[in-house]
Amino acid sequence: MEETVIKLATSQKNLANIQKRLSQNTKLMAQENTQTFIFDLRDYVDGLAIVTDYVSAEETQKFAVEDIATLLGEQNRLIHHLVEEIQKMIAGTVPVNFFKQEEGELRRTLGSLQGLIELNGFILQDNREFQRTIQDKKISVSDSVTERETKEGNKPGFLKRLFGKNKK
Repeated sequence: MEETVIKLATSQKNLANIQKRLSQNTKLMAQENTQTFIFDLRDYVDGLAIVTDYVSAEETQKFAVEDIATLLGEQNRLIHHLVEEIQKMIAGTVPVNFFKQEEGELRRTLGSLQGLIELNGFILQDNREFQRTIQDKKISVSDSVTERETKEGNKPGFLKRLFGKNKK
């Protein structure tokens, strides 16, 4: 069970890295629908902490923005597995062994995980539209440099241009 939570924590960290890159893209953040998706993704990633705070994530990999659906699908499978195991613990068919949680805590964790499954499904649906928007509008999602930095390059500042004190 702990192995499942470690895999979920690693997947959570990978998704958080993608979300961070997306939130640094000025073109995406300028559009309400993509901005909402990015913030919803952050809320979902933060929600996973209900179980992932108990463990340390393994080393993360670099995923492309197109891999959001893959990560969400993996997380959905892992959360379903946790839900099944916790339900068995609550029913008494297996011994309670989930990070020293009592029965009441297990019920709350179970409810939170079921809510995360639902949120995961909504984000998966929204991801289709988000990916379509990126492709249709040909928005580049760079890994290290934001769009604004790429455009500006080494241009002189406003005051230097205004007063002509730009030395070349």
